[in-house]
Formats: sequence, C-alpha cells, structure tokens
Amino acid sequence: MTARPRPSTLATVAHRRAAALAAFGLATLLATAAQATEARYTCSSGTTLKAVFSPPSAKTGRVTLTFGDGATLTLPQARSADGGRYAGKGTTFWIKGNAATLERKGGSETCTAQ
Repeated sequence: MTARPRPSTLATVAHRRAAALAAFGLATLLATAAQATEARYTCSSGTTLKAVFSPPSAKTGRVTLTFGDGATLTLPQARSADGGRYAGKGTTFWIKGNAATLERKGGSETCTAQ
C-alpha cells in the first residue's frame, strides 16, 4: 500500500512552488529594470538616430546616440527643469515625452520617437 501525502504536505509543496515562481518573477522584473532603455528617432532634417539611455540604477545618467551614418556619441545627463537633457561635446539632446530636440553643428532640429 502506497502512502498518500497528507493534505498539509501537498499545501506546503504548492506554497514552495508559488514562492519560487514569485521569486523568479521578481528577479526577472529587477533585471529588466536594470537594463538600458532604447528609442529610435527621426528628426526634421531627415537625421535618424538610436538613443540608448543608461539604466536608472547607473550612478550617472548618460545617453549614447548612434546616427544613421554610423557615428556614435555619448553624452552625460545635464540639469533640466523639464524633460531629460544630455549635453557635451558641442551637442545637446533634450527629450520630453515622444519628442526631442537635437542641437549640434550650430543648428537645431526636432525629433520624434518612432
């Protein structure tokens, strides 16, 4: 005769499985939150770029811009009263919602997230 597990034993096993699944879900959520965020933009002059923003856990904010011609530029986050502003090396990239302003080479253009 095979011994059947007591109901309390089945409940304990189910509880352990639920706890393991919850821990896995939390770990996945935390790993996703720690990753950089990426957005693609098309600007008024026809410029296309990909912006990769540092994860919220980074000590200092930054964005890496990769332009359609392959040029890459990393800018540190700068103070901003509204939106996210990244500036350095004669370039400013300022985002607010789905819109951005790219200032470089003495000009300014409006960009829209795709």
